Amino acid sequence: MSETAYRLPRDVVPSAYEIDLDVSLRRRGFSGTVIVTARVAKATDQVVLHGRGLRVIEAFAKVGRRRLAAKVKADAAAQTLTLRFDQELPKGELTLTLSYTGKLDPGMNGLYLAKNGPERAIASQCEAAEARAIFPCWDEPDRKATLQWTVRTDPGLTVVTNGAPVSVRRDPKTGTEVHRFEPTKVLPTYLAAVTVGRYEATAVRKVAGTPCRVLALPGKLDQARFAEEVTDQVLPWFTQYFGQRYRYGKLDQVALPAFDAGAMENAGAIFYRQQLLLMDEATTSWHGKKQIAETIAHEIAHQWFGNRVTMRWWDDLWLNEAFATWVSHKAVDEWQPGWRIWDDFQAMRRNAMGLDALETTHPIYSEVESPGQVTELFDAITYYKGCCVLRQIEAWLGAEAFRDGLRVYIDRYKDKNAAGADLWRALGEASGSDVGALAESWILQSGLPLVRIEAKESGGRTVLRLSQRRFFARPEAAEKPNDQRWKIPVQIRWSDGKKISTSRILLEENEIEHELPGKAAWLHGNADGVGFYRVALSQDLLARLTGAGLEGLTAVERQTLLDDAWALVLCGQAPIDRFLDLLAAYRNERDYVVLEAVAGRLDVLVHRLADEASLPALRAFVGELLRPALADLGWEPEPGGDPARASARAAVIAALGDLARDEDVLREATLRADQERAAPASVDANLASVVVRLAALTGDKRRLDTYVAEYERRRQRRAPPEEQLRYLGALSAFERPALVKAVLELSLSDVVPQESMVGVLRPLLSRPASTLATWRFLSSRWSEVVERAGLMQISRLVEGLGALPLAKRGEMKRFFEAHPVEEARRAIAIALQEMELRDELRKREAPRLAAWIAGR
Repeated sequence: MSETAYRLPRDVVPSAYEIDLDVSLRRRGFSGTVIVTARVAKATDQVVLHGRGLRVIEAFAKVGRRRLAAKVKADAAAQTLTLRFDQELPKGELTLTLSYTGKLDPGMNGLYLAKNGPERAIASQCEAAEARAIFPCWDEPDRKATLQWTVRTDPGLTVVTNGAPVSVRRDPKTGTEVHRFEPTKVLPTYLAAVTVGRYEATAVRKVAGTPCRVLALPGKLDQARFAEEVTDQVLPWFTQYFGQRYRYGKLDQVALPAFDAGAMENAGAIFYRQQLLLMDEATTSWHGKKQIAETIAHEIAHQWFGNRVTMRWWDDLWLNEAFATWVSHKAVDEWQPGWRIWDDFQAMRRNAMGLDALETTHPIYSEVESPGQVTELFDAITYYKGCCVLRQIEAWLGAEAFRDGLRVYIDRYKDKNAAGADLWRALGEASGSDVGALAESWILQSGLPLVRIEAKESGGRTVLRLSQRRFFARPEAAEKPNDQRWKIPVQIRWSDGKKISTSRILLEENEIEHELPGKAAWLHGNADGVGFYRVALSQDLLARLTGAGLEGLTAVERQTLLDDAWALVLCGQAPIDRFLDLLAAYRNERDYVVLEAVAGRLDVLVHRLADEASLPALRAFVGELLRPALADLGWEPEPGGDPARASARAAVIAALGDLARDEDVLREATLRADQERAAPASVDANLASVVVRLAALTGDKRRLDTYVAEYERRRQRRAPPEEQLRYLGALSAFERPALVKAVLELSLSDVVPQESMVGVLRPLLSRPASTLATWRFLSSRWSEVVERAGLMQISRLVEGLGALPLAKRGEMKRFFEAHPVEEARRAIAIALQEMELRDELRKREAPRLAAWIAGR
């Protein structure tokens, strides 16, 4: 942990906050008073705490019966308030009282007005360093204290905070209603939460002894049933798994009209985007349903991992987020194994591997010194690579030993703070293994390994030679000497021609040999895709696998085989024709996980690699590869049909329409899009978003206007989120230049909700028809974009600039030198490197792609 000027002095320690907040939906400002109970560790004449954008009207300390006035100096750069006293504050307990005013934030941070069409609510988002914009505080994760809220607001509104409600009374002097709440258990300030609006609430239900509600704006409570069902399942599961009861008195889950993060685990008051909490069973896709379940499980898991046991400092953010990601998937998988939630996770693993192959990556554990650096850590490395590492360790230690270690850890550090080493120690105690050595090779260094596997036969058995080296996406980086090493839990899936077995190998050295207990007819180097490493099979092993073994692999293993083959093309260690030969072998694939991966690789070939001359032939190849699947799957779901089959159908139709530009598919998609607009439930929910989007590809101004009007109509009548968002999401699919320009203008209007702006702009960057126009728009309207985007979204938008042609590299670099964004410094570096990688790949492999397509 890096101790810097960003950290507050340790001489005054808070133990309790009483926050009295006066806020209204009709005002852009707010006022408040905070009373802090604190302990002075060493006599001092000043107190330093955090505050940003707050004007302190009065501040004083009470020591016993003495009232000591303070002079206040604000430091905008350090985001601190210094209280200076004329005499020393003695060692011991005191209270500090500060009265202040502030303004609602325009960017969904701190305290802000959440807007979506006609819907309005006041809401907070305090992670990572935003509580200081709501009330003066010690805004660091290891300064845990109780929170007690009093909120004064307009009559007739609902107020939700971390604490359970105590009373509501009318103030006869001001006409406001005064809502008082119980104090919480000790919490870090980033978990402080308050929202005010015309919410409706489900009836209170006790789940595992905890009063639970779901809250939404008017007319939406019938969309909360599934959220209640998920809560009924996962809250008792976590209570049993962790061996600790839920700690925070009540559990409110609130659907906000606008939210920067997808969801936030505030203790006792979890906040969500509406599409991650609300749904209608008849019009929500299987993917959407699973996403809601995993998100709810993720946020509830945080009540133990993050809230009850909190990281000491933000460099251990992964302890919160990687763990919640891992255990939420585990909980949902145990509840609904048929949902294949771990198979879906492979898309997130792929994203993390892509980032980790860049030289701009960072370790899971990363030292941070400023709020902007903290915000940058909310990325795929922290969440998904961290999750993969935990999953590897659980698979290696065994599920029971891993669970027992977690119970030791939570019991030991409950209501306290901990670091990664504390977790490894607890897991080691439970398992008898040196977990720290295994884990730290993954946590403390950047990048991921490439495991090469070769084989020879000896005495009727197969002897494997395994070697490791860091994997880089850039060929020049891959060729340079590198001595990084990992402790890699390699799991080999192999067959002797009669049965399929799994062998476990811990690869710690540069190279080892391992004898299998039989002769392998074929093998796969990463059983079930659990390991966070790339695999390069020898040509002989790859030929054996594709010749006889594909049918013996799980869907995830077939998908990771394809992903690894593509990764070798990226880094220049395999020619693209070898990958294309493998891709062609997937002609008979019907599983949705694999088909989505196939479509993803085809998308790169069509949109990034192919030149204009070879594009028609490449589109024809896409059609030949996927039309047999459409013939099998059809357009209509079977009665009581398998949702996995429906997801496969959606992936195939999306690829045939967008990538093959199959006229029959586009024609049918347009008919079904019009059918969906008339009756949303008349089109299978898994296919509805696909056909609406495909119809936009060749759509004219009339269709764009129709989509905007339909979105507005559904928003006004409070339709379920997925019904609304399929039209909002389709706006980025329009390709005619005038329509792209119109959509760009809409992104900064009230038509597109503030939380959805980046979700419209990022896909426009990724599509060749709109990339340059989007860059011109962003660079000319940047101040508006930055103000409207939340802190967590701006870096995701900047990363998307990697789709720009290399000729724009200098222009982009100069732009961000003139317009620095602290929260996106790494994202800028990623985008610049992505531009170089795409250009190098195109120059190297586009001719080979054209030759392979022509020679089929």
